[in-house]
Amino acid sequence: MSDPTRGRVNAAFDEEFAATPVPPGLRALSVRAAVAAPRPRAGQPALLALVAVVLAVALIATLVIGSHVLRSTPVPSGSTTPPTARAGASAAYDAAHGVMVLFGGVGPLNDTWTFDGKYWTQHHSTTSPSPRHDGLMAYDEAQHNVVLFGGTGRVGTSGKPGEAPVTDTWTWNGSAWQEKHPAHEPSFGFDRPSTMLFDPITRTVLAYGFTRSTTEDMTNVRAQTWSWNGSDWRQLTPATSPSNQGTMLYDGRHVLLIAGSAGMVGGRSVDLDGASLDAVEALGVGNEVLSFNKDLAVFADGD
Repeated sequence: MSDPTRGRVNAAFDEEFAATPVPPGLRALSVRAAVAAPRPRAGQPALLALVAVVLAVALIATLVIGSHVLRSTPVPSGSTTPPTARAGASAAYDAAHGVMVLFGGVGPLNDTWTFDGKYWTQHHSTTSPSPRHDGLMAYDEAQHNVVLFGGTGRVGTSGKPGEAPVTDTWTWNGSAWQEKHPAHEPSFGFDRPSTMLFDPITRTVLAYGFTRSTTEDMTNVRAQTWSWNGSDWRQLTPATSPSNQGTMLYDGRHVLLIAGSAGMVGGRSVDLDGASLDAVEALGVGNEVLSFNKDLAVFADGD
């Protein structure tokens, strides 16, 4: 092949490879194949050499495009089919991995699922929390993991199956569960619903619930507030606290605890600002507002 023709071949390959990256070594192989095409014998038209070059370029281009398509096509890791319908499941948004985490439920169950907005993926961790329902779950922004605490599990009682509260603590790192072994833990009975949420002011996970009842009318339960710092639980000692179960939510500035008033008429709203116990505006007639600091709580009537 003449030097001008060889130069045109190299230029053509350089232009093609600049537009579509190829695996290492493929460029040199293709150029050698094209340049080493049989030289035309005396009397043969130069067109045969040109045809050989064109065929070599077409073959390499096909391989390049095919490999690029295979690399760039995502393969879904989950399914659009959701888990079986259930009640009492624990769920929280895992901000570190951009998915919702779902665990357990009435059964009780102990399967773990994540949902990315389109696909459901079931995970099979080597270790996993025991089957339970109504466990507390929240995302810990300080530790970048999901925290699961307690719930109600199945136990054997005199040969018959029964249910009892569990009080273990687990964290989910996006692919596996890890059991934690804190020196302290909440003594929630889960006779009444509990609630848990991350507090951005104290940078801890707050949990609010009630001790286990020993009477049928459940009149001897006591409200408790705990915080989780990533390694241990610490019981907080508010001066006052709601007398009924509630739900925590974040309003952009504070963690609020919306709790029912005595007799479940009206309600109370608790403001956990991590710094001071200030009364905040009531959320409607019959409600009360509680502003919560690390260790104190103050109620303000909202009638």
